[in-house]
Amino acid sequence: MQKLFLLAIVALSAMTMSAQSIMRAGNTYYVDGMSMKKAAFAMHMQQNAEANLAMQFQNALKLSNTGWALFGAGLGAEVIGGITYLAGSMKYYTQIVPTADGEVPTVTTVPAATVVGALLAAAGEGLTIAGIVCLGVGYSRMHNTADIYAYSQRKTQAYLSLKANQNGLGLALNF
Repeated sequence: MQKLFLLAIVALSAMTMSAQSIMRAGNTYYVDGMSMKKAAFAMHMQQNAEANLAMQFQNALKLSNTGWALFGAGLGAEVIGGITYLAGSMKYYTQIVPTADGEVPTVTTVPAATVVGALLAAAGEGLTIAGIVCLGVGYSRMHNTADIYAYSQRKTQAYLSLKANQNGLGLALNF
């Protein structure tokens, strides 16, 4: 009986759960020392993680990609709007039209390109701000989900050690 008990303790001391070493540095993920980008890590999570975690990571990845698209569209709209505004402003002119009583008022006309350019630049600002918010939230959620997954994959080890206490010397199972 003592030999069976000792054998069980030795078996427990050698026990380690099969798990992967997962680390994250910025937007690069490392699985067992192998570097992965976000899309490859999303595929890895679909194959190895719980469905809930994989879905959260996938949604966060989509949100961050949407943020990049909004950010790019916003910058493009700002540039095109700015160029259109400047081109319309160069045509900004005044016309002198005499009235029936002989006065010469100044009538200012604003070309449509100036108004369109200003509106396009303002819309671009809104898109850029929305893109930055989506990027921040998406990356935060992605990193949080990856950290939860990495924590769940930690290796657990059980080992024996020799401990001394007031009752004498004994074996302690640590895990």
